[in-house]
Amino acid sequence: MKSNVRSVIAYAAWRCISGKQSTGVFDSSQSKHISMSGSVTPDHLDIHDQDESCHFSGDALNSRYSLYNAADRHHVTLNIKGDRFSGHDYGSSSNFSGKAQGNFLNLYDCEDGTSVAFRMEGPPATP
Repeated sequence: MKSNVRSVIAYAAWRCISGKQSTGVFDSSQSKHISMSGSVTPDHLDIHDQDESCHFSGDALNSRYSLYNAADRHHVTLNIKGDRFSGHDYGSSSNFSGKAQGNFLNLYDCEDGTSVAFRMEGPPATP
């Protein structure tokens, strides 16, 4: 799957699992910080990748999110179970899975068989 899609999925999955805020992710495969924002609730997800001008949004039922990638115009499913997640990227026709631990998340991309580590960046500053 595309690296920008992978980063948004990692950010969304971590936010769903942890219930915490984050200003973005550090993607080890690209060696760069990616700024992100948005809201995550048990019923809805709305994420903006500010570096790529990408928008993911969708609704959930029983920790199963059905998302739409507005930039690439395709759907993504994201299933959360405890500290683990899995899903399918319809843009690349590939599955993915992973696990969150603390501020870190590993995502396995079945399309190319790679595992990518992500570190979540700090919460937004309070005024």
